[in-house]
Amino acid sequence: MYKYSVISMGEGGVVTFYMKDRRFWKRFIKIAERDGKKASSILQKYIENYVSLHEPGNPQTLIPSFGEGGKITISDIEGRVRQICLERKEGLNYLTILDIIKNEGISDGSMRAAMAERVASWLHERKMKIYR
Repeated sequence: MYKYSVISMGEGGVVTFYMKDRRFWKRFIKIAERDGKKASSILQKYIENYVSLHEPGNPQTLIPSFGEGGKITISDIEGRVRQICLERKEGLNYLTILDIIKNEGISDGSMRAAMAERVASWLHERKMKIYR
């Protein structure tokens, strides 16, 4: 196992984690540099998104997260977005998919973008045109 210390915390703290395969870390760093980003900022954003999705965690469920049929999950929202897009029966603009996702309550930009990519791919598999 390889040890990496990568995320600088606000007041000088550092987060350390272990990886089994160093090649993925090197590829990650190379891709981040190519995209003009720091690895630490990518990981920090991922961690923030993960915490916002999973906090406070099971078995607790926040009352506002319940809909008529029970707890509303990200998968439920994505399913609704797919259905809305599919019902349009015409080619969609990628930005329209992003707006539909936002209207369904996903406010985080990176989470919206990831869901839009999945939905666009799913629609494309069903022979629906997605304009960018």
